[in-house]
Amino acid sequence: MKKEFEHLLFTRVNVGYREKIWLPYEDPEKWLKYRLDVFFKTCFPSVIAQTNKEFKWYLYFVSQTPKMIMDMVYEKFKPFNFINILIKEETVKNFYNYHKNDLNNIVDKEYEYLITSNIDTDDMLHINYIATVQQFFNRQEYLPINFNNGIFFDLKSNVMCSSEHKSNVFISLIEKRKELGFLGAISRNHTDFYRISEKLEVNNDIPMWCVTMHDFNVSTKFYGKLKFFVKCNLELKFNYNNYNKASLVDEIQLLFLYSYKRFKENKSEFRRFLFRNLK
Repeated sequence: MKKEFEHLLFTRVNVGYREKIWLPYEDPEKWLKYRLDVFFKTCFPSVIAQTNKEFKWYLYFVSQTPKMIMDMVYEKFKPFNFINILIKEETVKNFYNYHKNDLNNIVDKEYEYLITSNIDTDDMLHINYIATVQQFFNRQEYLPINFNNGIFFDLKSNVMCSSEHKSNVFISLIEKRKELGFLGAISRNHTDFYRISEKLEVNNDIPMWCVTMHDFNVSTKFYGKLKFFVKCNLELKFNYNNYNKASLVDEIQLLFLYSYKRFKENKSEFRRFLFRNLK
């Protein structure tokens, strides 16, 4: 039976890494080695453990990546024929333009429909993520799919929290081929999907994604509801094998830290509300 769609997963490993790294991460190669170490402990195991293998994974590297790094990467990827490497010279600023061209050159012309998904190098997918996304396929013209519920996990302290995000970086997109080709899930910023009426918000009970926190996070902030007693089994659900039980001290410390942060944010929101309504 002829397959109707192709499913592609994309990861930007180090696109523009030399131009976007700043203090205290002034050494791009140090940043890259650290991120790849995190990648092979978190993202990589979660993707290769997917229960549905009917997808292809494309990872972007820039041409300036040191040969020693690329040799190691090729060696790690060798056993997995669904993994593909794209070497590019482009920067962050023009990524969306060349990605669209890449996307439409990659997809076989026989496919009328395409599913695209995205994962960052330091995050994880539930092992049933690909399978669950494909279950929603029903020849839709255009359907962004957002799994609202996931986990934030601190790699150093092993503290985790449950989190809801209605337009997160793990959005997938089902679309029908148009005259100008496909767009892809990362043709726009994930937050731009927030108000799209066609978006399917899945209020999943099982966390379908996991964002990790670590020393080289630049913009990601830890947030959500801290999980003290009923914790997610990261090894079973995400194929993560480096989990150690968080100490109560770490959990309490983070509870106070982020409660204080929330208080400050709510205080600022209240001030803005008063200003808007009393001026």
